[in-house]
Amino acid sequence: MTTTHRLATEFGSHVRALRASAGLTQAELAERAGISERTISDLERGLRRAVYPATARKLAAALDVNGGRLAAFLADAQGEDAPRPSLIAPIPSAQRARIPVPLTRLLGRESEVALVNGLMRDRGVRLVTLVGPGGIGKTRLAIEVASRAQVNFPGGTFFVSLSDADDPQMVLPLIATAVGLSPIAGEMQRALGQRLGDARVLVVLDTLEHLVAAAPAIANLLEASPDLTILATSRAPLRLRGEHEVQVPPLQVGTDADAESAAVELFLERAAAVAPGFDRSPAAIELVADICARTDGLPLAIELAAARVKHISLATCGCTSSIALSRSSGGEP
Repeated sequence: MTTTHRLATEFGSHVRALRASAGLTQAELAERAGISERTISDLERGLRRAVYPATARKLAAALDVNGGRLAAFLADAQGEDAPRPSLIAPIPSAQRARIPVPLTRLLGRESEVALVNGLMRDRGVRLVTLVGPGGIGKTRLAIEVASRAQVNFPGGTFFVSLSDADDPQMVLPLIATAVGLSPIAGEMQRALGQRLGDARVLVVLDTLEHLVAAAPAIANLLEASPDLTILATSRAPLRLRGEHEVQVPPLQVGTDADAESAAVELFLERAAAVAPGFDRSPAAIELVADICARTDGLPLAIELAAARVKHISLATCGCTSSIALSRSSGGEP
C-alpha cells in the first residue's frame, strides 16, 4: 500500500469511527455536513486520497472535532505525511464513553454480579466475556458490574457500544474514542498504550459477537497494556488465551404463585410501571408465573410481555408471551 493510500485509508477510518461514536449513519452525517453521501462512503472506504479544505471543515464541524484535534484532522484530510503530535491529544472528559446509568434496578443477578466482581478484583484476570443468547441481560449485567467495580480501576471505567459497528477494524478506534483519544490509525496503538499505561483501566466492550474477527487486535491491546482489563458481552466467546467465560443464565422462574422468583418480580415491576395498581392477587401472580415460564426466564421476553398489560388482559398476555419470546432475540434489556 502506498503512503498516500495508507493515509487516505486511515483518515477514512478516523471519520467512520467518529461517525459511529456519534451514532450517525452516512446519510445523517452527509446531511449534517452539507456534502454528498457518496463522498462519505468513498472516504470511509479509502477511495478518496484527499478532500477539499472546505469539505474537511464541514466534516470537522459535523463531527464536533475542535480544539487541538482540528489541525491534525484537517492535515490528515489533505493526506499530509508529517508528524502530527496533536493526534493523541485527549478528548474532553464530557465526550468520553462513561458507564451508562440504568433507569431500572437489576433483579435476580446477585450471584452473577458477585462472581464477575470477584474476577474484576483479581489483577491476574484481564479478559472476562459474558456469554449468552440475545435478550438474556448481558449488557445490563455488565453495566452493573462495571459501576460497582469503578473503585478498583483508578485509571477509569469506559463503555464501548459496538452494536452499530459493522467492521472489526472499528473496534480499536472506538476504544480510543471511549478512553479519550483521537482515533487516528497510524498513531492509535502507541497512543492507546500511553493512555492505558498510567493506572488500572476497565473497558466494557458491549455486543461484540458480530465483530469477533477483532479478537486478535484485542489480544494485542491487552498484551501492550498490562493495566487494562476488558469486560466483553457476546453471544459467543472470543476464544482468546486468558479469557474467562461467564455464562449468563435465564432468570429463576420459580414455582406457580411464587412471587419471590426473580422472573416474577421483574414482570410485576415492569407491569406496574405501565399499569399503576396492577393486580397482585394470588390468581394474578399464578398467571404471571405461567407467563414467565413460557418465556423460559428470558428477561427481555418478560419485559415485552409485561408491557402488554397496559392494553390487554393478563390472561391474553399469557397467550401471547411466545410472541414476546420470538421478538426478544434482537436485543438486550
